[in-house]
Amino acid sequence: MEAAKPEGKERRRLAETFAAFADKAKVGDRYFLGTHDQHQALANALHPVENLTLKERYAISMAPINGRQAKPKRLPVFINMQLPPKGTLPKSMTEFQTLCSKHNVLDLYRWMGVRFPSIECFTEKSVAEM
Repeated sequence: MEAAKPEGKERRRLAETFAAFADKAKVGDRYFLGTHDQHQALANALHPVENLTLKERYAISMAPINGRQAKPKRLPVFINMQLPPKGTLPKSMTEFQTLCSKHNVLDLYRWMGVRFPSIECFTEKSVAEM
């Protein structure tokens, strides 16, 4: 549970914490610090959501979401989606992209189900694992 806000102070945005970490982090010459843009964008999107703990905000910010894809349409996604039979190769680039999108949805569903096992909405884990 999030700590109570001190009088007169607003809680710090998780995205600001990511930015501060990136500014202060030091790595050796043989290493690099990857971009936190996607994590910051997710953290910013979560900021107005009430009743999330810092741990939950952080976990959701780390979700494997492809930021290069078009913005979601805010439509429900059904896990029991039509997938081609195993071993079937896509016949076109469009089919391949559709298959990749479906894989990303299933991957995110499984990822969220592992991190939030007490949430009852992740009931189709076995379907996602096929």
